[in-house]
Amino acid sequence: MFEPRSATLAAERMAMCSEGMSPGWVRPVATATSAGSGKTACTRVMPRAIRINAVKTTVNPTSMRTNPSCIPSAAMSWNWVMGCPVLYSRQRRDRGAVYQNPISPTVLSADMGCLWRFRLCRIWYLAEGVFYLWSAGDVCGIYFPRGFSRHIAGSLGSAERDSGAVSMLITLSRKKRWVTACAWAAAVGLLGPNAHGQMVGEQLGDGIARFHASASAQANAEPSIALEQAWAGIGPVPGGFSPLPSFAPGNPNRVTIPVAPGTSLYGTGLVAGPLERTGRRAVLYNDDSYAWGDWDEQLYQSHPWVLGVRADGTAFGVLFDSTWRSVIDTTNPQGQGIVFETEGPIPAVIVVDRESPQQVVMALSDLTGRPFMPPLWAVGYHQCRYSYTPASRALEVAQEFRNRQIPADTIWLDIDYMDGFRIFTFNPFTFPDPAGLNAALDSIDFSSIWMINPGVKLEQGYWIYDAGQAGDHWVKSSNTVTDFQGDVWPGLSKWPDFTRSATRAWWGSLYAPYMALGIDGVWNDMNEPAVFGGPGWTMPDNNHHRADAVLGGPGPHVKYHNVYGMLMARATREGILAANPDKRPFVLSRASYLGGHRDAASWTGDNIADWYHLWVSIPNVLNLGLSGQPFSGPDIGGFVGNGDAQLFARWMGYGALLPFARGHTSNFTVDKEPWSYGPATEQTSRLALQRRYRLIHYYYTLFFEAHLTGLPVARPLFFAEPQNSSARTWDDGFMVGDGIVVSVATTPGATPSRPPLQGPIYRFGFPETDQSGADLDTDRQDLPHLYLRGGQIVPTGPIVQSTRDATLDHLTLLVALDENGEAIGQLYEDAGDGWEFEGGDFLLSTYYAQRIGSIVTVELIDSEGNRARPVRPLTVRLLTGDEFEVVETGMDGETIQLPSVEPPLPDATIIDGLYLDRAFSFADLLATQDTPTDSGDNINELNQLWLAAEAEGIRVGLSGNLGTDATALALFFDTGIGGQSTVDTGSLSPPPAGLQALTGTTFDDGFTPSRLLFANAFGGALYCDWVTLPSSGTATKRYLGQQSVGSGSGELSGGNNPGGILVALDNRNVAGVTDQSAADAATATSGWEMYIPYSDLGLSAGSCGEIRVLAAIVQPSGAWTNQLLPPLGGAGAPGIAPDLSTIAGEQWSAAPLPPSHADLDGDGVLTVEDLYLLHEQEASHGEIECLKRYLRRGEGLDALTER
Repeated sequence: MFEPRSATLAAERMAMCSEGMSPGWVRPVATATSAGSGKTACTRVMPRAIRINAVKTTVNPTSMRTNPSCIPSAAMSWNWVMGCPVLYSRQRRDRGAVYQNPISPTVLSADMGCLWRFRLCRIWYLAEGVFYLWSAGDVCGIYFPRGFSRHIAGSLGSAERDSGAVSMLITLSRKKRWVTACAWAAAVGLLGPNAHGQMVGEQLGDGIARFHASASAQANAEPSIALEQAWAGIGPVPGGFSPLPSFAPGNPNRVTIPVAPGTSLYGTGLVAGPLERTGRRAVLYNDDSYAWGDWDEQLYQSHPWVLGVRADGTAFGVLFDSTWRSVIDTTNPQGQGIVFETEGPIPAVIVVDRESPQQVVMALSDLTGRPFMPPLWAVGYHQCRYSYTPASRALEVAQEFRNRQIPADTIWLDIDYMDGFRIFTFNPFTFPDPAGLNAALDSIDFSSIWMINPGVKLEQGYWIYDAGQAGDHWVKSSNTVTDFQGDVWPGLSKWPDFTRSATRAWWGSLYAPYMALGIDGVWNDMNEPAVFGGPGWTMPDNNHHRADAVLGGPGPHVKYHNVYGMLMARATREGILAANPDKRPFVLSRASYLGGHRDAASWTGDNIADWYHLWVSIPNVLNLGLSGQPFSGPDIGGFVGNGDAQLFARWMGYGALLPFARGHTSNFTVDKEPWSYGPATEQTSRLALQRRYRLIHYYYTLFFEAHLTGLPVARPLFFAEPQNSSARTWDDGFMVGDGIVVSVATTPGATPSRPPLQGPIYRFGFPETDQSGADLDTDRQDLPHLYLRGGQIVPTGPIVQSTRDATLDHLTLLVALDENGEAIGQLYEDAGDGWEFEGGDFLLSTYYAQRIGSIVTVELIDSEGNRARPVRPLTVRLLTGDEFEVVETGMDGETIQLPSVEPPLPDATIIDGLYLDRAFSFADLLATQDTPTDSGDNINELNQLWLAAEAEGIRVGLSGNLGTDATALALFFDTGIGGQSTVDTGSLSPPPAGLQALTGTTFDDGFTPSRLLFANAFGGALYCDWVTLPSSGTATKRYLGQQSVGSGSGELSGGNNPGGILVALDNRNVAGVTDQSAADAATATSGWEMYIPYSDLGLSAGSCGEIRVLAAIVQPSGAWTNQLLPPLGGAGAPGIAPDLSTIAGEQWSAAPLPPSHADLDGDGVLTVEDLYLLHEQEASHGEIECLKRYLRRGEGLDALTER
């Protein structure tokens, strides 16, 4: 640390601070040493790492202004010459001399100096004008001339280049030349008091760096249990690397990671709540969380990992390498960053910075190891409950699946098969012949998985306990000598100390006789570890583990608690592999830690049979996948509680498509087999499972990909379009691999929304049977909607009842072309079990499709592996529209050609938000956007506004998009009857958000709306309110109901909608205005479509006159965006409660209302022919004039004159 050059200067500076005067950029702050002395110490904010070649100049300090509010109070190194900051230089290694180039007069056009009693002083500037302080008014800043990043990289040694401040400044200078002083302060002060002076960073790989709080922390770092192996540094951290951690030792120890605006956060493993983690905390201390809910911050697993996706789609990941009890706080990432607090030593932090979230997840797999390759049978459907007992009941359930032709692969046996809950034993009365049961299950193509818990009954003569005693394998109490004892299912018990390799080997040896009974897989439960009546329902924190040195050596339970279940699963897997070396083990573990995916699959624990858990299972699985665990799923149907038929059908509908698909329930619930809720639910379940088994080879291909790369099987939608902000928060569905998008209706009575992707997607289904001409399963209400992304090829097969039948004798490829007329996909095949695939006994086929002219060619372009290609038919289903396809069959390995036929045009009269240009081709185009959106392209935009007056109501069309973050469309109607020129909705209680804040909005003269449709979208749901705005009195609102975005229907449910208002929003628009231009507004053809009866507008059918309309997109705060129709003429966003009369032009449009029964020629359109017929009928003057006004919109009356 640099210090002032002399004691005199130091004393003078301290005296200045005591008087409350800060030299330059120094803020006086109280320190512990000066407390009570009436003195303050100066906090120094310039890091020692900024030591760049410099020259000297003298400037007038009186013109130098600083903004103290910009300066952080983090202590940093600073040097002073006569009270002014000095930037020391190091000789360039490639020149041997300090630069002496003078700074040009233009660079010094602004007087520079240092405010310290208005005295002249010398300040060092960078050579070649590389940077200097700049001030204008009260704004302080830093100037980065061109070439700064190149200069700084060449001027510094490796240690200085690795410093966080330099890296951040390089990043800032590349983006803009002027940087505010606050940004400078963030760059040089971000890392805290011990960071730039002491923080140690090292590169581990491409875009991967590890940081320690200090050299001492690095030397004393504990071994990593998350990483598969030790990683040695390969060099210094490259310049420009970000983000950089800030270490703050204390109680607890803290690490902070800065988060740039527009960044979305994910990961943290198994956590309650939504996919995007802003506003959430995760407590990392594995917990037996029976019947957990949204309030729970602490669940069964701990994953000290956060994935961040920046606004531009690039991504970073942060691994806090600590097993101790910790907290990840993402409640306010824009304000405080990502905060990690731990009771253990301050951890090493590994940061990954890559170009995409997929690359970050793959890097995590590089670090923590590849997921295991499962046997094919484990990818099928699993049926479980607590408990199937006696053995005959388990066999009965399995046989019923076969009798009812419902696909399944595995039956699970919970703890009731044991003798008094003693692990590795069998109840002699209810399970007298486990080998016989397994053989019977095997005969009908069922595998079996049996539960093993860690708690061993304390009972002399029980062979497991006696062996554990003899080997001294138990966890110790705090005195490090006495075995810990606690209560769990078998009663008083002891727990193996899995932190010891000797204990893990002993545990593994127990599986040889167990697996010899024909058991196929093992379920490790209760391994948080759960201890009945223990503190926090687990072991005391001060229990003692005699851990091996490779794990960190002996230590308290609080250090090893989070890895207890993971190490148990590792021991189990190793034991199963030793018992059956020619088979791939399958282990399911409830508790786990980052890296546990190497040995076991996982599930989301004891969930509840309710709609919250049906929904939250999706983000549960997605965030586990983003945290390295690709093989997970929930208890389908819910573990706690009965639920009902619709809940079960909906859950099975999509749960069958999750990576781990298992139905499970408690011993206190009704039966929850697929047929338990009646024939309709049984058929939904059958079709859902048929979908999985048709796709079973696609799932197996994805598990092989996960095994090679670490990519998850179930993927968030933003993997397809990382820059798409709507996809960032969409957790009403998921992608299966890169090809299929699954959209789920997660509330009762709802319809799945259309996924908010900008690229092409096509809805498809599967035939309900394999018989020719069978109906597709797309009309089943409780099945999720399936979409194939453009550019993808997905392999499918016929309906089978288990994976043992899935020989893929007939291969079908689903094909959807991208914007360039191409698609690609892969199929992986091997023996389904064993290890021969590692020696090349596999077949990996790559298929490619391309459109040339009107012909699409599908061909095999690559084949890997030594396995022979089967001689089999290959059918291509080419999707060219929603539920529209062209089909052709040939042989696998041969080229197949088929025509690219476009689907027929849909019915434009349906209220669905689609094909608005055709739906309103005879309507009034009231406005076209002229202002680029200020809320993101294809997020919040209004392109064109149409209104069509019909016999009983009006139809309104608005092309564009609406953000799904509670942003709203406000559609005002002036019917000429009453209304408000200044809005007063202040008396209306929420929800929705933003409606009350419209109060005070003032309209143009001539526009006094009396009705308002306020529709906001959140997630995949659209909520609609109808507001009456009386000219006098209080505004009233009526909740019309809700539906799903992209449902294809305008029907609203759950509200009060007697008139039958219809509202549809389809968010698939990718055309229209952008954030740069409004030139293409007329190209958008989807968005909003509404039908509003005249009665809801306070009118009667046939009212002759006009209706005036204004549409606006309003943020949840009530602030108006700049997306209005009629448009703003390029003006900025009006904000909250705007006065629209101050904006040029009229912010409303008018459309005439036709007379009733005026379509006399019956062609559905009002024309001059109808006016002629009206004359012939000698209609009243009023009726004739009304129709004339209506036709004067543009139809013209010349034809009438000619007649």
